[in-house]
Amino acid sequence: MSGGQTRTAIPTLGFTPGAFHWRGEDIRICGCIRSVRGALVEAELPGAVIGSRVEIGVASGGLERRSIPGTVVAVSGSVAILSILGGTAGLSSTCSVTTVPGACTAPAGSSLLGRVIDCAFEPIDGGPAIVRRTTSGRESISPGSELASGTRSAQFFTGFPALDTLIPVALGQRMAVLAEAGVGKSTFLCQLAECRQADVVVVALVGERAREVRAIAAGGFPPEVYKKTVVVASTSSESAGRRAQAVDCAHLVAEDFRSRGLNVLLLVDSLTRVVRAWREIGLGAGESPVMRGYPASTFARLPELIERAGVSGRGSITAFYSMLLGDEFEEDPMVAEICSLTDGHLFLSKGLAMREIFPAVDIVRSLSRLSDEISTPEQQTLRRRACDRLLEAREQRELLYLSEVPNPRLAQAVAFEERFVDWQRMTRRESWSREAIDAGITELRALFPAAA
Repeated sequence: MSGGQTRTAIPTLGFTPGAFHWRGEDIRICGCIRSVRGALVEAELPGAVIGSRVEIGVASGGLERRSIPGTVVAVSGSVAILSILGGTAGLSSTCSVTTVPGACTAPAGSSLLGRVIDCAFEPIDGGPAIVRRTTSGRESISPGSELASGTRSAQFFTGFPALDTLIPVALGQRMAVLAEAGVGKSTFLCQLAECRQADVVVVALVGERAREVRAIAAGGFPPEVYKKTVVVASTSSESAGRRAQAVDCAHLVAEDFRSRGLNVLLLVDSLTRVVRAWREIGLGAGESPVMRGYPASTFARLPELIERAGVSGRGSITAFYSMLLGDEFEEDPMVAEICSLTDGHLFLSKGLAMREIFPAVDIVRSLSRLSDEISTPEQQTLRRRACDRLLEAREQRELLYLSEVPNPRLAQAVAFEERFVDWQRMTRRESWSREAIDAGITELRALFPAAA
């Protein structure tokens, strides 16, 4: 404040005098803990708003105190429900709770490249501290720009012939990767990180085993890929709040690089553990489950998250979100919701994985909603004919061996499936261009000359 100016007294609405404190141009609201339920804390914090950042002061021996960060996830009168980003050991009703006003600070730019960080932007790879800068949070996108943004007409080349030829993906597209456990979805995402069109790669490892995170930190990518990659990790042993914040942290990093006009590849493994963290937070905050145990807030947060990827200005975020499937995945409402919100999905088949075909992408059950915009009419025709032959072979294969009457068409379909699988097993191409697509079309055309 400049000299001569005075500030009028601020009415204290809290339960103790001085519950509101001025810090420059900001207000800090102070309160205390009422109860602790799992990873959620109930605090007397009048005036708090949903989304506010807080710090919980905990005595850790003698006069020394430590703080645990958290976020307000629900409010009822003067009571706020907090999702904390740490353990609850040591918390009691004597602990203070204080809101953190103003903009947060976060690392940005090249200082993040080649690093592994946690959900609070702190390095966990044993490297030096990362310089932080003030940020206002997620990139602001007006309603008009959301309608204007989306994807670019340029194709995102994966290097895998079957994908680039039959399920092409555009820059800025948002894809779901659906697979059962052990089918190779994590390996597939790591292979996608080698895409040469990506200026920056952001990998979110949410709920992963600590061993896998250590393997990534020790050099899980080739050196040329690692130096342009940022890994955000939250292991399965961490709280739901940290797991939920990890995916938000990854999107913030990706949005920052996109705002600089760069093409970003965002890989989230896995979105299943993210929605489970949201569910845990929502149910702990007192929400009622509306479908298969998921509260309404989980379904509301999904589109907010997925819509953050795409094209904005001169940059883009091409996103792949992995989703873990159960035995009855078609009845899982969350899988259906994610498939409806993304621009397509890649289904990884356990049967193909058992035949050592990686990535085990099932062409018939996979979909790219933008393929018509970035593929040629011949590619579209080849895909339709290939899917017809593959589907026919799968549905009627047993008839070929049980029927005493020869069925030439079915025999051709089964033979085509075998040739197609051999073609899909081909090693990854070194070329990342339209010439590689043309080569794939020529090879696929040769599998069934009648389609040429």
